[in-house]
Amino acid sequence: MSKMANLEKNLYDDFGNNEPIIIKEIDSENRYDIDKDSFRKYLSRLHEEDKIERFDNGIYYFATLNQYFNEKSKLSENKVIEKKYIRDDNVVYGYITGYSFVNYLGLTTQVPQVIEIVTGKISKSMTENFSTSYKLKKTRVTITKDNYKFLQVLDLLTDYMSLIEVDIRVVKDKVFNYLKGIKLTDTEIKKILIAYPAKTSKSIFTAGFDEIVYSLKKENDNVSISE
Repeated sequence: MSKMANLEKNLYDDFGNNEPIIIKEIDSENRYDIDKDSFRKYLSRLHEEDKIERFDNGIYYFATLNQYFNEKSKLSENKVIEKKYIRDDNVVYGYITGYSFVNYLGLTTQVPQVIEIVTGKISKSMTENFSTSYKLKKTRVTITKDNYKFLQVLDLLTDYMSLIEVDIRVVKDKVFNYLKGIKLTDTEIKKILIAYPAKTSKSIFTAGFDEIVYSLKKENDNVSISE
């Protein structure tokens, strides 16, 4: 089996159909024993030979064929954005914020034209445009599967309270239910709060969210929030 054929097989075993293969996210030397430049060239050749499809520059996928229409499948834009900026399986490094999150919680009926994402995958704010526009923001702290929901709520309290169309009691109930099951240590909570502006802690108190923050603490931890 040629090296390119072997790579094709290994890629398919690793990713399967209709999953984004993002060149810059793959350590090709350790994973496939191929240096980055050669890896990029191999994928380009596989595309030229109709073995894989190109979604965008540096992003490929194995398409499925609809026998009835004789058409190849299209890669989901949501899958690409999620993998690039939000999560890969159980590893979380980003989250949805802004209007999209407020709408998700049912706190507004407005539908965003631009989706805002906070991510640890960029060094400065930027935009990315496919069929939808995405506004990408650099994270304040390291994002994990344990803290991202808390960060979403803090963003809401910091920058997006003006978007809310319901009573504050409804907001508190929605937020409390959204954060159920989230447990962080006192140190983790304090480290996160320090990364936010002073108005965030002030909003926690004035809007009555301090009890919700206290509910996040792990047993035997005492969270102290200063205005």
